[in-house]
Amino acid sequence: MQGAGPPFNKDPLELAVEDVYDISHQLGCQFREVNSSQSSTAVFELQFQIVRVLEMFETLVSQSSVTLEELRLERDGLKAEAETLIGELRSKATDPVQEVGRDVSHNK
Repeated sequence: MQGAGPPFNKDPLELAVEDVYDISHQLGCQFREVNSSQSSTAVFELQFQIVRVLEMFETLVSQSSVTLEELRLERDGLKAEAETLIGELRSKATDPVQEVGRDVSHNK
């Protein structure tokens, strides 16, 4: 495709909603060129099918972005919880040197 830009070069799993909009714009420009040079009903119908596919892509990308953000938030929450638990365990753990000192003073 002539003039295909960066969104067409991205890995599909890395696409964002903005990329779908960019693809939409680029395809729209291409269709304007085709429509001005040919007046075909088939081209006109194809244009609406492609618009529908782009709407589906937009929905999928939006949902995957939300899911990814939810996973990041959950990961951050679990990381904070783990750090808190580790801190609590460390504060409960006794220093062996202090323990020996207590034993010595306790046995006197």
